[in-house]
This record gives sequence, structure tokens and C-alpha cells, in this order.
Amino acid sequence: MFTNTQPPPEVLRYDDGRRRLLLRRSQLCDLPQLADGVLDSLPELRQFMPWAHMAGSSCLEAQTQRCQTLIQLWDVGRDFAFNLFVRQADGSLRFAGCLGLHPRCLANHGLEIGYWVRSDCTGQGLCTLAVKMAVLAGFQAMGLKRIQVGCDVANEGSRRVIEKVGFISEGIQRNMGEVDPPFDAVERGWRGIGNTASYALIPTDLERLDWPDSVARHLHFESL
Repeated sequence: MFTNTQPPPEVLRYDDGRRRLLLRRSQLCDLPQLADGVLDSLPELRQFMPWAHMAGSSCLEAQTQRCQTLIQLWDVGRDFAFNLFVRQADGSLRFAGCLGLHPRCLANHGLEIGYWVRSDCTGQGLCTLAVKMAVLAGFQAMGLKRIQVGCDVANEGSRRVIEKVGFISEGIQRNMGEVDPPFDAVERGWRGIGNTASYALIPTDLERLDWPDSVARHLHFESL
């Protein structure tokens, strides 16, 4: 059980003059864009996300219930969900995905990071940058001693993000992921095999990476 009572900043803002990203605490006002992003990305999400097989015509209702739960969990310091936005040239924010810091870590001073980006935002480095932003917030603002991440070994896209950030491989956990996918999931695109590739970072790992200083220069922590 996660025992650190210090929550992350509610807003992580990155702007280097070329890329302008925002990780913002999940809010009900984000729901229309979130639901649209889920529906637009279902073919890809259904490859490795069991919950995506439940999404469809009731997507807005399902995401509303989930968002309400996540707001409550943040308020009690148990789970921290962000929505990812790209600030466009006209100043508007476009929903690009989700990222969370979750209490799935056996160490009580660590959290697990999870993420997804909408299909038309892949291949742009947005997810990699968002994960870097969250890693810095976890270590610098929350005082975490461990941030772990895992993905199905068949999820090559997620593994590329993990490795670009510089997470250290800690091996393969067999049958740790979804080993009994939802009914007809395979016919709807499921590709997971249930074995999880596990990785982690601890604070001293940042010293060997080439990105923390450059990202930190353009990263600001804010409150809503």
C-alpha cells in the first residue's frame, strides 16, 4: 500500500517553444474529449487494454464513472490520474491520452506508471515526453524512491517508450498480465499473451540519463 501522503502537482506543464504538453489532473470537464479519444482509438486500445473491450456506445457513461472514482482516489492520496493535452497553435488544448501514477508497487515508497495515447498522436514522441515529465514529478515533487512500469511483452510500442525513457529492465513476470481476456477479445483485436516485461527507475538512475536536465528546464509544476 502506498503510504507517501504527498500528491503530485495537479498540473505538469512543458513548453520548450516547439512542444507544448500539459498533464492535468483528471477532471469531469475533460470527459467529452476523453470519450472521443477512446472511441477514436479503440482498434489500438483493444490490442492490450482489457477495459477497451467494454467501451462502445456507453463510452461516455463508463468514462464518467471512472473519472468520478479517480477524482475520489486522488483526493485521498491513493491514485493519481492525469489527462494529456497538446496545446495547439491557436492556444486550444487537444486531448492526446492518459497517464497515471498507481499504487501497484509492493514498495510503500513507490508507484507504477501507466499510459496510453490516442491513435492519431502516436509516433510523435508525446508519450515518451509525458512519461519523462511524470518521472520527474514523482521523484522531485513527491519524493518517491521507485517508479515501476510494465507492459505485455507483445506490446512493442509501449516497450519502446519505456526504453527511450531509460527504465531498467527487471525481467519478465509470467502470467502477470491478462491471461484470460474478455469474451471474443481475440476476434476484436486482442494481442496480449499475459507475460509482463517489468522495468523500474530509482532516483540515482537519473544521473546516468541524458534527458532529465533538459526536460526539467522546460517543466513547471502548478495547481489547478
